[in-house]
Amino acid sequence: MKRLIMVVLASFMMSSAWAQFSYGLKAGINRNRLLGVPNNSYLSKPNLGFHIGIYANFILTDNLSVTPEFQYIRKGDSDAFLHFNYLEIPILLEYKLAKDLSIQLGPSIGQKIWTYRNPGPGANGITFSTYDTDIDLGITGGLKVRINEKVSILCRYNQGLLPYFRFGEIGNFNTYTESMQLSVSYQLKK
Repeated sequence: MKRLIMVVLASFMMSSAWAQFSYGLKAGINRNRLLGVPNNSYLSKPNLGFHIGIYANFILTDNLSVTPEFQYIRKGDSDAFLHFNYLEIPILLEYKLAKDLSIQLGPSIGQKIWTYRNPGPGANGITFSTYDTDIDLGITGGLKVRINEKVSILCRYNQGLLPYFRFGEIGNFNTYTESMQLSVSYQLKK
């Protein structure tokens, strides 16, 4: 994970090598829940989280660019009062559909920095038997609408691909993170 962070930071620093390069800030809210597999056997009640970070945009062609990001994001659920806090790096391919509308798709990798479980009533008496990983690997896709030269609105969906933990008392199944994200980005340099 440290190497990946260094690569992204090096990309930001070597921006002068790119003729069409911009960067900025982004922040927003997420609607998160946990999804149990197989067959969506567990769906938690959604909770609200947030994210804040930086991004860069490297233009490859008139309609195609690459957008790496570095963000702090809080995910979780309302059933078990869980909060997962990550440093996350999405690397998105962006395709311009129209002048002010783009579609984004790509992988994301997150390093868990801490988890908090509120000592409330829990998930109806369910306890979690194992936390599998500190890494959250996912796939992210969504739309970007440019409002003006500096401001854009982003609407995305992120699906975790690595199981976060397994339930034991009501059966053995893997649980994955799922997040809908709504963000505002502000371009600092074009």
